[in-house]
Amino acid sequence: MDDKLKVSKNVPDNVIRHEFMGVLVKIAKDKYITRAKMFSNIVDAVKLSFDKHFLPAMSKYLNIHDFRLNRYYNEPVDNTLKAYLPILDGVFKSYCHRKPGHKE
Repeated sequence: MDDKLKVSKNVPDNVIRHEFMGVLVKIAKDKYITRAKMFSNIVDAVKLSFDKHFLPAMSKYLNIHDFRLNRYYNEPVDNTLKAYLPILDGVFKSYCHRKPGHKE
């Protein structure tokens, strides 16, 4: 078996996408089923939570690709990153935390 396949992709001190979704579902269940008793099923509780709370709060982040196209994926940024790559690489290597079992 390849060594790369043995390394876990889960980062223990960060929330990954499915865990974040699980938190949102638990919030909806607690708010609209357990406490308010507005719904008897999780589907309706999650739908209301997304429509009323989550999507309006996250709407400013839904078009993040516009930022990439307009501000990041352009020639001046590319030239700057290429020019300073040795310095940025050195800073990254000195401050990144290696995970157990990770090989360079």
